[in-house]
This record gives sequence, C-alpha cells and structure tokens, in this order.
Amino acid sequence: MHHRMRMAMRTNLLLPEDLVREVDRLAGPRGRSRYVTDALRRQIKRDRLKEAIEASAGALDPAKYPHWATSDKVVEWVRALRAEMKLDPKAMLDGVLYLHFANPDVARPHLAAIQKLRFGSRCSIRR
Repeated sequence: MHHRMRMAMRTNLLLPEDLVREVDRLAGPRGRSRYVTDALRRQIKRDRLKEAIEASAGALDPAKYPHWATSDKVVEWVRALRAEMKLDPKAMLDGVLYLHFANPDVARPHLAAIQKLRFGSRCSIRR
C-alpha cells in the first residue's frame, strides 16, 4: 500500500528504540516515513469505524427489529428475503433500492454512498 505524500509536514515523535529498529528492519532504507504513514492511516481508519459503530449503537429499537437480535437471526432473515425475492440478490430492482423493515428517512442521507456502491444515479429510496 503506497500513498503519495502530499503536503508533507515534518514532525518529531518520541518512539521506543526497539520499535524504531523493527520499523527500519521492515521498511527498509529510507522507508520509515512511508511505513509510519501507512500504519497511522490504518489506525485512523479503525478509529473512525469504531466512532461510527459507537455513535450508531442503539439506533435500532430491538422491539421493531427482532430479526437483528443475533447473528443467526440476521442470517435467517436475509435468507428468507432472498427466497421471497426469488431472484439474484445483487440484481437491480427496476432502478429502485427497496429497504425492507427500514425507515427511508434514516437511509436517505446515505443515498449518495449507496448510489456509488452499485446502483449509479438510477437509485432512489422509497417507502
């Protein structure tokens, strides 16, 4: 994973000597900055994901979504939906992404991301 450094900024970090030796061994000559940059990017991505998970905890009322109570119930629910649809679960449904058991008002702010994933600009969210 190589990232081009844009607008690089020099900084001074105090790191344990054994850690620096191991980074240098793994990163090779003159690769320390790139190695540390990649490690920081991965950690930031994990930290942001953790923040998002924590921020959304409890967003779904278990009384309204009993099929999401356990992993096994989720798998059972998804299989039932696929069987009910009787089609390729990745297939386009007339350009509309139908949300089962979901509040469209919750999904609407994420429409742009959903469109980028698979459906293109033809995607809309309906009740």
